[in-house]
Amino acid sequence: MSTYRRNCGHGGKRSGAGRPKGAKSKRRLETFERLKAAGQELPLERLLRRMTDETESERYRDSLAIAAARFLHPRLTAVAIAKTSFEMSTEEIEQLLYRELEHARRQGNSKLVRELEESLRGDQPDRPRLAVNNSSMRNGKG
Repeated sequence: MSTYRRNCGHGGKRSGAGRPKGAKSKRRLETFERLKAAGQELPLERLLRRMTDETESERYRDSLAIAAARFLHPRLTAVAIAKTSFEMSTEEIEQLLYRELEHARRQGNSKLVRELEESLRGDQPDRPRLAVNNSSMRNGKG
């Protein structure tokens, strides 16, 4: 097989090629604009109008609400959205510090463990000091 055929740039995956994700279909937008210009209602407008019609049965209006919901409400994602520190309560910040402490212990970072223990103890002398995991110290970490 000649090198010309392999390197001529035909076929295969290329970065930046193809339709971007989330791009609106031009034909669909043109169709909606034509409907709007002709004075006709769009499909979602029709669903919402019939959903609020009191003469329709409750069951039918519920099915219309279910059909319209996916256009009006975003889907929930499985990605956790982290709060910033000013959005957290004192308890949430303390829980976060304890998780950081456990992570530092697993990593064998004794300096960070000491700092976190001191910050969790704070100005409260009656709070018990957290025990340092000695197994990570024996392994020569930290």
